[in-house]
Amino acid sequence: TAASIVVPPGAHPIGVPGAELGLHDATGTCFAKVLRAHELTDPALKRMERIIAAGVSHAMGTPPEPDETEEERILGTALDTIGSAFAVALDDADHLAAALPLYDAIYQHCRVAELPAEVRRAAPWLPPQRIPFLRRALEEAVPGRSGTG
Repeated sequence: TAASIVVPPGAHPIGVPGAELGLHDATGTCFAKVLRAHELTDPALKRMERIIAAGVSHAMGTPPEPDETEEERILGTALDTIGSAFAVALDDADHLAAALPLYDAIYQHCRVAELPAEVRRAAPWLPPQRIPFLRRALEEAVPGRSGTG
């Protein structure tokens, strides 16, 4: 329960009942609450939040948002399913360690989706050429920011 959670001084709990940035509710997902609280406006994070919201909808068995895309539904369902499997198979620390690369990958996917259509169309088809092309495109889109991590 929330009462048994020990929060170190200066820490701000997220995703737990009773926390300001608590569980999904009528104001949105925990992820959406974090974006709002920290005034994060990165379009890729906004796109990622829609995927996470689709996963929450899948987990809760609620109807999808009317404008939810097929991609959001598929990726959200996959995140929910894999996250649930991690929760069964692993303790909290290992679950977090295993899940973080998935969310990093979803974020990179969302960054690529935010590239101009002509850049995405110009990307080579084969992964050995496509990956470096997209990394360069992401680096050029946001100077000083690596597309790998």
